[in-house]
Order: sequence, then C-alpha cells, then structure tokens
Amino acid sequence: MRKAAEYEAEEIWLHEFLRFQQEICLEVEAQETMREFGVTMSDVLYVLRNGKVIFADRDECGARINVYGRNCDGEEISVAARMVSEMMHVAVIRVKKHRRTQL
Repeated sequence: MRKAAEYEAEEIWLHEFLRFQQEICLEVEAQETMREFGVTMSDVLYVLRNGKVIFADRDECGARINVYGRNCDGEEISVAARMVSEMMHVAVIRVKKHRRTQL
C-alpha cells in the first residue's frame, strides 16, 4: 500500500473539481450508509474538500479513492468514491462514520 503523499494527484484533482462543481452523484449504497450513520450531504462534501486521500486505485478512466477526514463537528468520516477524469464526474460509493471507542 502506498503512503498518502503518493495520492497527491488524486487529492488535487478532487479538490479542484469541487472548487468548480457542486454536484456529485450518490450511489444507492452511499445513500443507505449515510442514512444508517446519520451523515449529511454537507458532511460528505466537507470531507471530500478537506480530507486526505488515503487510497487510490487508478485505471484508464480515473480512480477509485478513499478519503478520510472530519466533518464540522469533528466526527471521523470516510468516503469511498469514483472519479472519472474524462467526464469530470465524481460518484460517492460508500460513506462511513467512525465511532470513537471509550477507554
């Protein structure tokens, strides 16, 4: 597995895309997991704009990425998405809110 710094190209592409585009697609699974974890669209956009790409699997059309970050309330959220370069398209596949464990 590569280090997060190796995914800088995907992170720059995603952040630039979101600077100019407000519209992203939500797959059915993403909508279901958002409902399950109580994650809003604002949370997802905040993480995509401010989080770190921690994994990317590139192919000829773009990349499948995992982005990890915190929402405005400090809750840890990960977002799996598909970026399609030619179409300037981002589709959110899955969303997960990470629960903090109490010691």
